[in-house]
Amino acid sequence: MVESPLAPLHAWLVNPLDGEVHTAIERLRRAPDVQHVAVMPDVHLAGDVCIGVAIGTRHLIYPQAVGGDIGCGVLAVPFDVSADRLGLRFSRSWPAFCARRWGWR
Repeated sequence: MVESPLAPLHAWLVNPLDGEVHTAIERLRRAPDVQHVAVMPDVHLAGDVCIGVAIGTRHLIYPQAVGGDIGCGVLAVPFDVSADRLGLRFSRSWPAFCARRWGWR
């Protein structure tokens, strides 16, 4: 059997992935037709699929990749600042700020 190429990983994490989650994401990155894998700060294992992961494919649909607690750890915070004023420094520090402020992992 020919192994699929490893899909690029885009991650917004405060802490490193734990072993089981890392294994599940690596398996997903090798799945047929998976072109991109995005990992959100609230990622956690739920059965064979990780919650807090989005995948991009060209032709296939993976219905089992939809979790039962979509958005369970996501927080929307409104504020009156344009995106261009925030800059790259803010985008790198925001997950760590949220982890300290609200105890996210």
